[in-house]
Amino acid sequence: MPSLLPLPVSSSIDRLRGSSIARHRHRINSLSALLFARARTTNLAVLILSSICCLSLYLNFRSIFSSTSFRSQSDFQHSQHPFSPFRTHPLAPSFSQFKRLVIVPGHAIYIGANPVLHDPLDPEEWILEPYQARHPPSSIGAFINHIQTAVHTVSTDSSALLVYSGGQTRHQANQSTEAGSYSRLANQLGLHDQLSLGPLQTTTEDFALDSWTNLIYSVARFKEYTGDYPTQITVVGHSVKSKRFNELHRKAMRWPQERFEYIGLDPINLNRFTTTSTSFSSQETIDLKEIESSMILGEKKVYLEFEKDLYGCNLSLMEKRKKRNGFRRFHPYLTSNPEIRGLLDWCPINGIDEYTGSLPWA
Repeated sequence: MPSLLPLPVSSSIDRLRGSSIARHRHRINSLSALLFARARTTNLAVLILSSICCLSLYLNFRSIFSSTSFRSQSDFQHSQHPFSPFRTHPLAPSFSQFKRLVIVPGHAIYIGANPVLHDPLDPEEWILEPYQARHPPSSIGAFINHIQTAVHTVSTDSSALLVYSGGQTRHQANQSTEAGSYSRLANQLGLHDQLSLGPLQTTTEDFALDSWTNLIYSVARFKEYTGDYPTQITVVGHSVKSKRFNELHRKAMRWPQERFEYIGLDPINLNRFTTTSTSFSSQETIDLKEIESSMILGEKKVYLEFEKDLYGCNLSLMEKRKKRNGFRRFHPYLTSNPEIRGLLDWCPINGIDEYTGSLPWA
């Protein structure tokens, strides 16, 4: 006689579970059979599929490696679809004559409007750092001497291009750049009239925030302006900075020593510009010695900082750049100078490892 008692609940669950497992195994077996079954296709179909796969791999690898490859500006100009930034960048034939780069690093911002009405040697016509404002005659005299010397250097060499370098480093300057203010002052004083191409033999580099970027950004700006890199570099600046540029900055960019020149100028007094006298009073002599001593002490400190941080991208040097970049500007040279993109981005963890990648001049 069959039992009238209900089956245990666990028995029903076991039957359902067993059925589910069986269906799952059946699906797996069916999928395996489908995947491992002999395909009914022709050799032509296999060839087409293989070709598509190879082409896809080729295009992907080409896309990856072409993004980091270095192409010259002329490549972009003569391609069917030019790289967009160069569409508005005509190269004048005369600009190809420039082979020598002459750099004037900026140290302050000139805000004067008319040197006839307002003396450019007046401290009120400049935005100076506190240490410069302590001795404004000598500071301003040095800046103008840098400009005059650089213009004279370029005027005697038709292959030289003068680049004023310096960014928007002062909040009070209403977004004027050091480079732009130097160039404007030189124009107002008629200095550029000495040049065979006039103002076209000069340009500005408006993004540098320290001496390292004064140098490397000016090289990049030279490439933008002429279409090629310089073969000779001349820097005009304070004498005390000669060692920093020669031993650290030149080394950091691996520029050949024999093709690098630094014209160092000592602090001078306004009398050099306002009178024909070259003698100084005892007080003026004391002031100049104090200025020289102060500059030497300051330079020792900065030299040691760059010695430990060749590219100025760590520690205190990077903080200085941030402080000077109050208008939050980004330089364009990663786009306009793909040949030196690696150098522009280089920042060794230990601060002293030199960039070893390919460079157009090394």
